[in-house]
Amino acid sequence: MVNEETFLPWITHSAIKWLEAVSRPDDRVFEWGSGRSTVWFAGRVSSVISIESDPEWFRKVRGWLAEEGLGNVELKFIGKEPVMAWKPYVNEIRTYQGGFDIIFVDGDLETRTPCAAAAVEVAGSETIIMLDNSVRMAEAAKVLEAWAEEYVTFYGMGRGGRKWGTTFYYGKPQSGEVGS
Repeated sequence: MVNEETFLPWITHSAIKWLEAVSRPDDRVFEWGSGRSTVWFAGRVSSVISIESDPEWFRKVRGWLAEEGLGNVELKFIGKEPVMAWKPYVNEIRTYQGGFDIIFVDGDLETRTPCAAAAVEVAGSETIIMLDNSVRMAEAAKVLEAWAEEYVTFYGMGRGGRKWGTTFYYGKPQSGEVGS
């Protein structure tokens, strides 16, 4: 059992409560940017794919996963050198089949808008897309708002005393679905 106090995601506390309510044991999660959320998700869902660009942070998270005995995570390092080589990092989500229940757009700030666009491409109408630091990520938020049927933002104070926002986006029903 994961020590959830040690491995709370770095999102607002109200967003964590919301995530506890909407995540299910059979969910598949994809996230850009690994960390405490990776371990937290792994203790609650069936599988997690997490993409990390910082080699030191990658090693730290890999160690946490080993310490917690979590084998349901595919933690993948995709570096950002040279700087213009973000395409593999952003496009990684497109290499997986079967869809995701939750997609967490976090990680490197400069990739959040293209990651949001990639998330929208692969998301189904039942997918929840999360955007962390949504207060500071206006362009990524616009991409997700255009896709979403509805969304909710949870505000609070984050690291460094900054105003923090985590937003959950819910897809529009596809043609033929109830409510469309």
